[in-house]
Amino acid sequence: MAGIIKTKKFLQSTLTAEFGGTTSIPTKAQVGDGTTAASEDDTTLENQNPVSDFNFQTNYPNIDLNNLFAETRFRLGTTEANGVLITEAGNLDASDNLKDRALFSSISKTSDDIAIISIKTKARNVQP
Repeated sequence: MAGIIKTKKFLQSTLTAEFGGTTSIPTKAQVGDGTTAASEDDTTLENQNPVSDFNFQTNYPNIDLNNLFAETRFRLGTTEANGVLITEAGNLDASDNLKDRALFSSISKTSDDIAIISIKTKARNVQP
């Protein structure tokens, strides 16, 4: 999976929540087949395919404050996103606010497949 993303909101929210703030962190994810470049102004995936059987994988979201990254990993079960060329994924909070969006080469999934989607957000050029 290549191509990150609209990550600023997710990383800010995650770090704020980790340090006791009130900003929400992702609680669910969506996938879609959009191809338009990601922007910090995105509020939804371009063309989302809701994931109803959603679960973050064990130990995710993973927050690493020493290396300033946050990673989510979720599973698409055999009933999720079948027949869709998946090209985008994003994390959302409980109010369906998009926290980040990743674009990547298409994944073709059928009911015979289970897919694990991982999105890693890393802070760069952090100023003290």
